[in-house]
Amino acid sequence: MSHHRLRLHQADRQDRRGLMAALDATQCLAWFAPDSRVLEANPNLQALLGWPHQVLCDMSYQMLMGEKGRHDAYYATHWQRILDAEVRSEERELVAADGNTLWCAMTYAPIRKPDGTPQRVLAIVLDLSPWNRNPKEGLARIY
Repeated sequence: MSHHRLRLHQADRQDRRGLMAALDATQCLAWFAPDSRVLEANPNLQALLGWPHQVLCDMSYQMLMGEKGRHDAYYATHWQRILDAEVRSEERELVAADGNTLWCAMTYAPIRKPDGTPQRVLAIVLDLSPWNRNPKEGLARIY
C-alpha cells in the first residue's frame, strides 16, 4: 500500500488578501504583541466592546478581562502556550467600555517570524452573551 500525501495548493497573495478582508469584514479581530498588548483592533471589535481604537491599543489582554480575569492562575501558562505556537480557544468575560461584561468565545492563532519566534497573535472574538450569560464553570472555559 503506497502512502500519498495530500498536497494543498498554497493560496496566492490575492486569495490571502481576500480571505483577510472577508475575516475583517465579518469577525471581531484583535492582534496582540507577544507581551499581550493590543496592537490592532478592527472596527467590529471596537463596536462590540465600545472602546475607541486608541484606547483598545493601549490595553493588554489582561485589561480586557477586567479585575476578576486579571488574576487567573492559568493566564501565564495559557499565554505561553499560545506563544509556543499552540492555537488555543477559550470562553471568557471581556469588559466593555460601559463596564458591562460580555461572555465571548476567543480563538488565538499565533503568527511566527521566519526564525520561529512569536511575532504577534491573532484573536478572533465572538460574543456569546445572548446565549450564555452565566456559565456553570465560572470565569473561563478553555478548550
